[in-house]
Amino acid sequence: MMRLLAATLLLLAMDLPARAACPQNLSDCLGAATPFAIVAEKAILTKGILGEFGEGVTVYGASVGDTCAPRAFVGGPNDTGTQVDNLILSGADGIVGRFVSFLSGGDPGDPGVEVSGDIVTGGGQLTGLAAVLTAGVVDTSGADPRVATCAQALSDVRTASATLAGLTPTRDLGAVRAEPNGDYVVTLSADPGVNVWNATSLFAPTKHRFLGLNYTTIDVQLDPATESVIINVDRGVRVGTSSSITVSGGPPEKVVLNLVGGGTLNTDGYVDPRILAPESTVIVRVNGSVSGGAYARRVDVRGGYAF
Repeated sequence: MMRLLAATLLLLAMDLPARAACPQNLSDCLGAATPFAIVAEKAILTKGILGEFGEGVTVYGASVGDTCAPRAFVGGPNDTGTQVDNLILSGADGIVGRFVSFLSGGDPGDPGVEVSGDIVTGGGQLTGLAAVLTAGVVDTSGADPRVATCAQALSDVRTASATLAGLTPTRDLGAVRAEPNGDYVVTLSADPGVNVWNATSLFAPTKHRFLGLNYTTIDVQLDPATESVIINVDRGVRVGTSSSITVSGGPPEKVVLNLVGGGTLNTDGYVDPRILAPESTVIVRVNGSVSGGAYARRVDVRGGYAF
């Protein structure tokens, strides 16, 4: 009977489709970090200020998905607010979360931060909770299982970056720049399978010309048989206002920007690929967005978006 059962289980296992592993599947590389929009040693989610032509100055709050960090500063204008889904702060002692409401047209007592889910800590304390409107629970007991998940996510980010940086490169891109006065779109065509590209830097600038704006795009174009694209970047990534780094031909989850040289990713525009930068900083300014996840030493969202 036991032999028959073992044989049946073996046949069922043989019928299951093979699960792609890292680096074919980047979610497998990132492990516990994958469900989070932000994983950082320190998260700063705060207001951003934009001067608009003929409209004066406008203050915007940040808007982010589930966030994991040992410590965070979260502040927003009290008329629009900084919005967070769930905030998981794994720090176990001291003050791990500081909240601030900036006076910006609303009533002085209005909150500057809105959390649509929960605020959870690893035992650390929170200050400024009067500035927060929370739809879920506030738990500083350290017992919530998401604390352990967050701690594991921080470890998995470092492991993933080192693993991907150690892969044999298949292409050297050098310094990639989309030039507003030349090629407005630079296309990087991926091959089937796993692509490992080295880049000195990625730059999609925006320039004023004749009172207009010239936007640029760096587009990673996937082949139908592309499994993943890893771009190991030495110096940094810069994306100007309304310019972009996009992914076409397949899901953006197949592409990761791995900042291995300590440079900063700074964007006022749109970045579709995942961002992996455990030794670096990711800055998302007003009008900017990172839609694939930002996993860095420090993530600073100043009136931008991170989902």
